[in-house]
Amino acid sequence: MTYNVNSIPDWQNLSVLSENRVPSRSYFIPYESEDACLSSPFFCDRKDIKSKRFELLNGNWKFSYFRSVLFVPDNIFELEGEEIPVPSTWQTTGYETWNYVNLDYPFPVNPPE
Repeated sequence: MTYNVNSIPDWQNLSVLSENRVPSRSYFIPYESEDACLSSPFFCDRKDIKSKRFELLNGNWKFSYFRSVLFVPDNIFELEGEEIPVPSTWQTTGYETWNYVNLDYPFPVNPPE
């Protein structure tokens, strides 16, 4: 059976690996000039970086939780959602329970050497 790539939802489409994402790249802090770069401390917390081209994503973000993709409404991008702190996990903010198993593995742990 063949599928039209445009007829299946993105979450089932293996050709869609991400959406609205900046492409991966090497991590460098971009500065607008050499002087701006040299005036910034070499070792500093990220919050102390003084570049107009660098923005931390930490803060409060709108978040909508759905137990399954089957419950996601068609107007998902119009929803307000609740604010959660980033970075965090949705389990620490009251959504869902932790996925933790307090048992031994049912098979021997034998990683490659």
